[in-house]
Order: sequence, then structure tokens, then C-alpha cells
Amino acid sequence: MQQPTVSYTGHPHLLAVLDDAPRHAPPCNECGRPCDSPPVFRCARCDFNLHLLCGPLPTTIELDEFPGDPFSLADSFAEDDSGEYYCDFCEDKRDPRECVYHSGDYYFVHFKCAMSEVLRSLKGERGDVDLRTLGKLIPGRVVSKGLNSQTTAQWEKQITESTLTLKDIYDSLTENELMEFKNLSIPSADISSDYATSFPYSGDAFKQLLDRLDAVTLPWEELIKLYNLDTKVVDVGEHQITWDFANIMDTLLRKHKDLIAESRLSPKVKTFMFVLLCDVVYSMSRTKIEDVTEQMLMDWWGRLKVVQRANFRMQLVRDQLTIVVSAYFGLAANKFNERATADLDEQIDKLSKELEQVRENREQHQKLVESASTIIEKCLDDASALSYKTVGADLL
Repeated sequence: MQQPTVSYTGHPHLLAVLDDAPRHAPPCNECGRPCDSPPVFRCARCDFNLHLLCGPLPTTIELDEFPGDPFSLADSFAEDDSGEYYCDFCEDKRDPRECVYHSGDYYFVHFKCAMSEVLRSLKGERGDVDLRTLGKLIPGRVVSKGLNSQTTAQWEKQITESTLTLKDIYDSLTENELMEFKNLSIPSADISSDYATSFPYSGDAFKQLLDRLDAVTLPWEELIKLYNLDTKVVDVGEHQITWDFANIMDTLLRKHKDLIAESRLSPKVKTFMFVLLCDVVYSMSRTKIEDVTEQMLMDWWGRLKVVQRANFRMQLVRDQLTIVVSAYFGLAANKFNERATADLDEQIDKLSKELEQVRENREQHQKLVESASTIIEKCLDDASALSYKTVGADLL
């Protein structure tokens, strides 16, 4: 049986990549269609299954046919507007709407043509490999042979055997620890903005958005409701986290070893801060920029403010969220401008048609006047003769 090698944020256990589809063709846990065509991702313990294209794929690969050129995964790619796109491996046409591996704007390879290298990467033959899903961009990674396999096995064992939940940790907090936790919440406050703008996406409007984010509060009563206290807890190194965020926390601690270097919180309260931080990272990793809403930004920003109050070194996350805020504002402004321009164009078109009708009416009127010009001229002569006297002057 294929050794599980894929750590995937969407599932607590490692996934194996099977060259043969399960006989009972179970439904894909992502799209719902039967997993009847190999290769597939599978967790036999949970009967969790994913089509290859529904699961996490290598973000980059290298192909022997193109030495020195790393290829990156793209959900879709049209390098120009020619309407004809080709695979540089098989030289057949490719659909620009389908995922592809590409090296810059020069080399493009069908996913099917890169399949053998993709599978070697997923099975751990290329060591550590960063992964992501198509569309939702859910992260993952390949656990190469010997790397963290013991840790992952411990997580699985804890999930199966442990009864420790987040509620158990919460209930065991001392009075000082509970106060420490509560002090991280952000009380409600009245914040006013002095900016006034007639255009909803001006520089002042952007400052207002930042003000609203900075003014986000997260009182204790709302903060504690964010946690699913019934979730089981596992150990990740010297720390504890809910099982669903173990992979994310492990990745964060590996990439940012000084994440909690300045935090003086008790280990139990740190667990709650880890859950909050990983929840934000998980949510952001599943959200495309076009799906971001202001409410999402408020939620993410408020939770990160709490974690920041815990003295976690998370500037990278804040910086990334700041970029997301800017991108959200830009896209929203662009949508507003497009919609407003379209509305104005529609009004112009409507008024142009009305103006054209008025012009036609005027031309028709002129034709009627011309057709009656003889009688009108005679009548005007009579009017001229009466200009300097009363209409009855000739009667006396």
C-alpha cells in the first residue's frame, strides 16, 4: 500500500496517492463525484478521498525535458490573445481555461504531460514540496521520507486516543490565567472619523476603511464564542493546538521560529492564541481575492489584533493582510467605477435616443411649416398691415 505522504490543511491525517482508484468508487470529498479514475488522494482511516485535481498539487516542478526551468502551477493561463495555445511538451493544442504548468511566459505543459513528475513529487521522491489546490488555494505539503512522519503519526494517534479538548484546557485555567486571557480581548469603543468624501473610493475613503479596521473590537463575550471548545487538542512540539490546525501551526513554527519569542503568556493561553492565528491563516488560505468582503477583513483584522496583543511576532501575516485590504479596495473601486461608468453610459445612450427623437420631431415640424408657408405668408402680411393700428381702425 502506498505510504501516506501528503499533509493537507483540509484533513487532519496524511493522504496517500493511489495509482488505483478504490474499488467502491467513493465520492470525492471536494466535488462529490465518484473517485473512479486514478490517481486519487485517500485517507483509508477516514475514507476521505479526493480526485487528483481536487486535491493539493505541487506549486512548482522541474521537468527533465526543460533543464534549469522551474515550472509553476497556474489555474489557467493565456499568454496572449491569439486564441491558439499549445503544450511545449507534446505540441498539441491546450485549453487556456485548464490548469497548466508554465515557465514564465515561454514554456507551457499540459497537466497530463506533467503527470509523472507531479506524482513523483506527491509520493515524496522529490523531498519537501509545497502544495496548493486549484481554485480555493488550500495549502499542503509533501512529507518526504523520514521528515516529520513521527510527528504526524503522533498527531493521528492523539486524535484517535486522546480525550483532551479545548474545553478541558479552558476549564483548567487558573484565575490568573483566565484574567490573562480576558485581558487580550478588545473592549468596545466609540471611534469617529473626521474624513468627509463625496467619492466612495477616494484616498479619504481608503483611510476610512483603515480606520474601521483599526476600530474593530473583540470583547471577551465575543472572543470566547469564536472557539469550538469541544475540539480535540494535539501536541505540536512543545505547544498544543486543536487537531484541525496542527498542520498549519507546524508550518508556521517551522517557517517563523521566533513567532512567540516575545510572548510571556502561559502555555495554556498561548494555545488559544495559536488557534486564533491559525484560524485566520486557514481562512485566508481558502479565500480568493475576488471573494473577500469587508466583513471578512474585519474578522481577520480583529483576531490578529488580539494575537498581536499577545506579543506574537506576526508582522508577516499583518503585512499580507494589509496587501489584501489594499487589493480588496482596488477591486471594489474598479467594480464601482465600471458599474458607475456603465450606468452613465446607459443614461447617455438613453438621452441620445431622446435627443435624436427630438431632432426628428423638429424636422417633422419644419416640414409641416413649409407645407403651410403660402397661407402663413398671406396671414403674416395681414398681420403686418395691422401692426400700427387697432384691429378696428378701418371701421370708422
